[in-house]
Amino acid sequence: MNPEHYGQNKSTGRPKVLNDRDSRHILRIISSELKSCPQVQHELGLECHRSTVYRAARSAENFDFRKANSKPPLKPEHVKERLEFTRKYIDFGEKWYSVMFSDEKKFNLDGPDGFRYYWHDLRKDPKIFSRRQFGGGSVMVWAGIAYNGCTEIAFITTHESSSSYIETLNQYMVSQFHEICGINGIFQQDNASIHTSRKTRDWLAKQNISLMSWPSRSPDLNPIENIWADLTRRVYRNGRQFNSCNDLKRAISEEWSMFDQSHIHCVILSMKDRLVEVIEKKGQVTSY
Repeated sequence: MNPEHYGQNKSTGRPKVLNDRDSRHILRIISSELKSCPQVQHELGLECHRSTVYRAARSAENFDFRKANSKPPLKPEHVKERLEFTRKYIDFGEKWYSVMFSDEKKFNLDGPDGFRYYWHDLRKDPKIFSRRQFGGGSVMVWAGIAYNGCTEIAFITTHESSSSYIETLNQYMVSQFHEICGINGIFQQDNASIHTSRKTRDWLAKQNISLMSWPSRSPDLNPIENIWADLTRRVYRNGRQFNSCNDLKRAISEEWSMFDQSHIHCVILSMKDRLVEVIEKKGQVTSY
């Protein structure tokens, strides 16, 4: 080595994609705003992959990527319901193949209602989320999933009644229910008033469709919530937004049609693990 060049050798390896200023800007945004890594990347105009933004945030000692607390704590009666449900269905086994799980979901033109996960600044109090407000309109959908198939996406109104809900089930579910779930199929729905009304229950009974008793405030036990989360990521990938409800509907329909049934298999087969976790957490909300 030439002594004249001591201290002048160039460093080896790939140069950093982000400079110190970029990293500071990333941390400032995620500390004060609810933005995903692609949104931060877009806002700062960074010429890098979103994973680079993620690593910059992850490497900061004061930040933790955590699940958003979007629900109020469960009351004792809710905990009791969840434990009773678990005791009843913990050994349901292959009978889960005969259950159709259903739910409604809202999609906004400007993006999802809220983030399932967010960057939490450990120097601040945890954020409690209810519902984010977005302008521009929204689309409400309904669907059902089962181990052997799923319904089409139904576009519904934001102010459903028992009558309109029955119409949706009649058009999108009832004709294929027994084909998908078998003669002893069971239909799952949450405890929304239009679902539990006498009119709806009587109509389902006439269709020879059995209902699963469902504990209140338990979206974490419904596998379709995981499918909604995946569908949301696909529809809004790369921070995508929509100019009209028709554009949004087309995107939702296209993404739904491309879902692999094997993914639905996985979330339904997780039911035993969900119930085990309910027991482990003594009835409290699970990680699902």
